[in-house]
Amino acid sequence: MQQASSHAEGRDLRSIAFIVWRRKWIVLIPTLVGLLAGVVIGHPKVLRPVYRASATLLLDFPQPVSRDLQSILQSTGMVEQLGRLQSLMQSNEFLLKVADASGLRDDQTLNQWVAKGRKRYPDMTVQELQDLQLAQYLRGAIKALPSRSADNVVVINVLDYYPDRARLIVQNLTNGVIDANKSAEIERVRALHDFSLEQLAVYKERLSEAENRLEAFRRGVAVDKLRVSEIDEANVKDVRRMRSEAADDLTRYTQDGEEARATLRARSPNSVAALQSVADARWTTAVKEITDLEDRLAREVPSAAAAGGRVGATDETTALLIARRIQELEPLATELVGETQWGIPAEARSDAANLLVSSARVAGAKARLNAFDGMLAAYDAQVTGTPREETTVKRLMDDIETNQELYNAFVQQLASSQIGEAYAATKAAGRLTVLEPASRPLKPIKPNRVAYAAVSTLLGFLLGLGALALVERQDVTLRDSKDAERTLGLRVLATVPQIEIAARAKRDRGLWNQRNIEKYLGDSPAYQELRRVALELRNDEDSPVRSVLLTSACGGEGKTTASILLGAATANEDQRVPVLLVDLDFRRGALGRLLDIDDQPPGVLQALEHHRIDDGSFRETCIGNLHVLPLGAGVGPRNDLLTFENLSWLIPELTRRYGLIIIDSPPNVPVPDALIIGQLVDAVLIVIKAGSTSRHMVERGVELQKQFTGNVRGILMNNVDEIMPYYYDYRHYGYANKASRG
Repeated sequence: MQQASSHAEGRDLRSIAFIVWRRKWIVLIPTLVGLLAGVVIGHPKVLRPVYRASATLLLDFPQPVSRDLQSILQSTGMVEQLGRLQSLMQSNEFLLKVADASGLRDDQTLNQWVAKGRKRYPDMTVQELQDLQLAQYLRGAIKALPSRSADNVVVINVLDYYPDRARLIVQNLTNGVIDANKSAEIERVRALHDFSLEQLAVYKERLSEAENRLEAFRRGVAVDKLRVSEIDEANVKDVRRMRSEAADDLTRYTQDGEEARATLRARSPNSVAALQSVADARWTTAVKEITDLEDRLAREVPSAAAAGGRVGATDETTALLIARRIQELEPLATELVGETQWGIPAEARSDAANLLVSSARVAGAKARLNAFDGMLAAYDAQVTGTPREETTVKRLMDDIETNQELYNAFVQQLASSQIGEAYAATKAAGRLTVLEPASRPLKPIKPNRVAYAAVSTLLGFLLGLGALALVERQDVTLRDSKDAERTLGLRVLATVPQIEIAARAKRDRGLWNQRNIEKYLGDSPAYQELRRVALELRNDEDSPVRSVLLTSACGGEGKTTASILLGAATANEDQRVPVLLVDLDFRRGALGRLLDIDDQPPGVLQALEHHRIDDGSFRETCIGNLHVLPLGAGVGPRNDLLTFENLSWLIPELTRRYGLIIIDSPPNVPVPDALIIGQLVDAVLIVIKAGSTSRHMVERGVELQKQFTGNVRGILMNNVDEIMPYYYDYRHYGYANKASRG
């Protein structure tokens, strides 16, 4: 079963292959047309060749800050830098600079587009139209892509119709990118330097504040240990209230200071950093006096409460003294910022003075708040026994340590050579390095003519296969024996494969000479099929067959060849039986020509005209018991002789002399000759060429023949292996060495 299945599968594939080969022009013509279309489309006059020039850049972005500051300052990654590079190359200003440097404004195609565009955009000038078109063109032509070999390598590609111009655009593009990057790096380094100065002042102030807080706390703890007894349950609420008021004052003064700082920074950014480094004995003394007064004001609160007085009454003198000292700070601050050594411009001096006064208020409020915190901490420690003093000291020490580390980092940042080296490197070469400059492209990348031709050829081939499938689906010819038997209601007696000799030269004179006849009789597939027919006709005991007519529905079905082969097979099967081939095709008789027999009289025409058959009318062949009665067309065809009366005499006379006569006649649909002859013979065989004649034509021919005669015995099917190559194959039966396709 597995073998049978594999054979069937192989037969199907071979059948498909033979169908394609038989209708090869249906597939070849669209394929060739597709190939031609692909070649035409890929021609430079149809699709202009596009060239690609490339340059490779190295993006080197080291972090220009110390390691301690990397968590504070934002780092620039490769993705961000690549995004900036692409944004730069997509900007109109940059693209137009590249276009001008590359001479694109002189392009003839651009000028033609501008000339057309002026009609569509009358409000735009020639310059604006050129800028619009050039920017759009370069955006589509320029691509910056990360390299697969390294993360910090970028490949810039430019597509253009001219190789030299593509290289020039890439050169100008890389030069423009490097120049723009230089400017950006210079600004970046300068901004980093200014930022470091500002942050240095900020963290210096924070460090001083942290140290002052620690010192004030320790001093307050020492004093509170002496005065802690002054805070008890009676006045602790008043102290806490005053402490809250001090915290509110500190918040308010701090906000005022931030607003003053922002105002000064907006007016003069460098003045903020310069103001942080102001060092003057008079100013330091004045601020120290205010912080001491604030501390004393805080210490007087529990003393007044312990003395039985109203809380807040005894500190009015100290408060007034603090207010007076603050007022005295304003002219001092104005005087300090006006000194030229600090470099503060005149328009920013008022804001700088306000910032100094605000910082003094903040220092005083912090001193008062720290004094309250110290007394309350001492009271809490005395009440709860918890060593809060140690906890607070540790917290303040941590603040000092943190601010000290950041301060030292910024000092190192300014003192180190990182900024100086980065600044110098930026001026010299920038952060972009050209690893591989642009070179002139040698060949275009588009269009891919081979790909166009291959795709179009494939499409044509597929279209041809589709057309082949459609033609095969619409084919109304008879394809095999089962189809013929089902359609015609007749038995297929033989399925004759195509004979190579007949296929090469169907009308050659002497085609069936002795050599070809012997080759046919040499156990060829056609001989085996017709031998079976000969045996069946001879062994029919119910109705012995002495005369056989071969006809068809239309011409070109192979009747004459089938008559010759059937006669040869019958004569060879039993050499004691004389066999006669009779040519009754008065229109296209070909028996004599194919057997290389003289068609000159006497022949059938002379026999019918004189009602006499001379012995010289019968011609011999290479097979001893096979003779031929040719048409004898030397005197011209006489259609009036082919009558029922004449044939009623001729056919019995021939059967009297020969054991079997085989008659070749014209097709029965165009002319009625075969219908007349068929009434006088023992059997009629219909010849069909598989895959050639329409089934409707064959049905009509069989129907006509049956109407006049009832002796249609079956069908001879020609050309079977052309339609079904596996239908008659000796290899399936183990006779591959014996079979000969003669």
